[in-house]
Amino acid sequence: MKNIKHLLDVVDGVRDHVALGLMSDPGLSKTAQVKQWAEENGRTYCELIISQRMPSEISGMPMPVSDSRTMEIFDFQTLLNLQDGDVLAFDEFTNGNIQTLNACLTLIQERTMLSGKKLPSLVIVAMGNPQGRCELLPQTKQRFWWVDVVWDAPTWTRYMHQTWGIQVSKTLTDAISDQYQRGFAAATEYNYMTPRTVENLFRIATNIKDDEPFWEVSNLPTLFVTALYDSMSNTSTFKKVADKIGEWFESENENPTVSDDVTKLAFMTELLDASSIVEFREFLQSAETRPEYAAILPEFMAYLKSTGLDEKVKSND
Repeated sequence: MKNIKHLLDVVDGVRDHVALGLMSDPGLSKTAQVKQWAEENGRTYCELIISQRMPSEISGMPMPVSDSRTMEIFDFQTLLNLQDGDVLAFDEFTNGNIQTLNACLTLIQERTMLSGKKLPSLVIVAMGNPQGRCELLPQTKQRFWWVDVVWDAPTWTRYMHQTWGIQVSKTLTDAISDQYQRGFAAATEYNYMTPRTVENLFRIATNIKDDEPFWEVSNLPTLFVTALYDSMSNTSTFKKVADKIGEWFESENENPTVSDDVTKLAFMTELLDASSIVEFREFLQSAETRPEYAAILPEFMAYLKSTGLDEKVKSND
């Protein structure tokens, strides 16, 4: 999960030859991250839900042309509108039928539609789940470089902060971790605690109060309901920390206690690059092992303790 964007960066460099396959349990926001990568890189994202497509909807459809009294292949406008560097995503790939998968293989291998029109230079990504998947033939598997996507709490926490401006509670990330440890085999379980589920619960929480009857009839544990609303309010904690960082930086400029200005500037730059408490904490942990920050880190931690926010930095809740 944490490496999806990096994988796309790598495949982008060899996109005419290599297609990426992402396999994971449900709800890990693979699609959301691929869309986010496309947006960040100024690319168009084109999605084909393979489980809902017929082969002709991928490769083109034979149509009679009265003037020539012949059958010609008509291409779908969706593919014709794509430009070099755009993303062609095959979602629910592992739930497609064999004929549709074979049509996808033609596009991937030859980069040509049945009509003879060449595809632009596209980043091609297939995404699927192992649950209920069809039996993929070796030639189908071989067209992709497959990567197993696993749950990674810090990556998702950053995604939620960037997308929603929310500092997610540890209670919720622990619930998701527990779901992926249990798996999805229980026949009596319907509401899984996945990243997609929690993101949808946040959507609901932004529209209703925590005492709304909806939460009771949904049988969502009170602990999770509280964690949802606490997460939305926890965003202010990071703002407080960020404000204190700015104050400390200003005071350091006026009354410097560390002699190496270059080191101080590098330290501050990395601090200010953090966009959440999680990223902030990760940087401080890494700074403890970096000799160049041996002088400045104790000064900053002492200041953070004097503000009373040092404990906030250590906890998600």
